[in-house]
Amino acid sequence: MSLPKKKLLLLQETITPYRFPIYNLIAKHFMFTVAFINKAKGTEELPADFQLIQLHTRTFFVYRWIKGLRALCNEYDAVITLPYNFRCTNLCLVPFFKNNYAALTWSIGIRASYVRPYSIDQSMNWRDRIYGAIMKKADANIFYMDAPVKKWVEQGINEEKIFVAHNTVEVLPVSPSHTNKRYFLFVGTLYKQKGVDILIDAYHTALAKSTKSDFPKLMIVGSGSEEQTLKQKVCEYGLEDQIQFLGAIYEESELAKLFTQSIICISPNQAGLSVLKSMGYGVPYVTQKDAITGGEILNIKNGENGIVYNTSEDLVDILYDAYTNSAKYIEMGKNAYRYYHQYATPQIMADGVIKAVEYALQKKEPA
Repeated sequence: MSLPKKKLLLLQETITPYRFPIYNLIAKHFMFTVAFINKAKGTEELPADFQLIQLHTRTFFVYRWIKGLRALCNEYDAVITLPYNFRCTNLCLVPFFKNNYAALTWSIGIRASYVRPYSIDQSMNWRDRIYGAIMKKADANIFYMDAPVKKWVEQGINEEKIFVAHNTVEVLPVSPSHTNKRYFLFVGTLYKQKGVDILIDAYHTALAKSTKSDFPKLMIVGSGSEEQTLKQKVCEYGLEDQIQFLGAIYEESELAKLFTQSIICISPNQAGLSVLKSMGYGVPYVTQKDAITGGEILNIKNGENGIVYNTSEDLVDILYDAYTNSAKYIEMGKNAYRYYHQYATPQIMADGVIKAVEYALQKKEPA
């Protein structure tokens, strides 16, 4: 007779569609509940093998307090929280008011944002010291990548209680195509920080060096505040036939079709989870070295499974090279596909979380 599953609670500020496959895998091992404040678009119709609870908050100036959080946590054997969301104050306090449950944190391991680049070598400030104190108090800590582990061990956190759940997204089980590669691809929200205007400028310059009739078209997937400005730029260049705006696409089968027909996926100024999606479909990812990232850029092995370039002039050369030497980029795509399936599948991410929870539960049990 099998023992009943342990009850696991994950606390989230916002629940997003791309996490559902990972949560469903975790739910095979625990009685799993995800509690959230906000729900992102596209989550309503997704199959969920876990329970969902919406949290309610009180606001004090810029800070929020989740009502009844301590009582909710006490209903579970283990609770995973966010250690860096200081504005949602009692999320950070979960490891400090734990009673009978094991407390874990799950984060990128390094504070990063649109104005603070992801850097292992960044200096520690008072926020990082609070961050460290929360992780020291927790029974286990989960990072998206292994890059921050050494930094926090040097700050006094026991390496034994640090786990890595390799941050990723699910892709459809399709075999990558090595023929019929006819597109350059961008996928993401169209706002200024992404640098899509830089991509359009580079494409225009590279196209001028080529035979226009067979140069790959640039397919732009996404919508956002910069969409009309970008379309106007394309019109000014006279590239309406070469650069196509497809709008936001949420249907994964449609995205899969675009990826399998693309030579490269390019995002000049941001390297987020689209890095993993591109790799999962066997397409090398191209981005600038100082792109905004939560660590996902570290998956790119430059020249092997993608490209991290230095300047906008380099991007022009890359686009032209991908046109004239597509076999080189197809080989990178094969390497990207192998990397994803060896290191970054949803099952690998879920296994990292499961191991951390089992460790924390074991440490919490009385001797």
